[in-house]
Amino acid sequence: MRHAIADAISTIEGIKCAPYYTQTTKPGAASLLWAGRTESDDEFREGWLTQWVVRINLTADVAASERRIDELIPQLDAVLPSRALRITDLEPAEIALGGATLNALLVRITETQ
Repeated sequence: MRHAIADAISTIEGIKCAPYYTQTTKPGAASLLWAGRTESDDEFREGWLTQWVVRINLTADVAASERRIDELIPQLDAVLPSRALRITDLEPAEIALGGATLNALLVRITETQ
């Protein structure tokens, strides 16, 4: 599923998502991170919930980053490759990397199994 998620995110114009962590500050670069697995607490569904986080690098300009987030939200909802995947959290972030701070969007995706 990791590669399917990264490939789907990469279909968004201006985004190139790596299936594993990459250390880059380039705007538009993204990485998919495995964020854990828990047992479903839904009494009607047995199975596992796997959490993924996509980190999408944005520009240093906060206003431009906010505008880009506005553009990305509906596109992210549209590209997920399976009904078993859903976005459960979107969060702006400032990430310190290599002596620089960059704006990013963290997208938490839950996969039901």
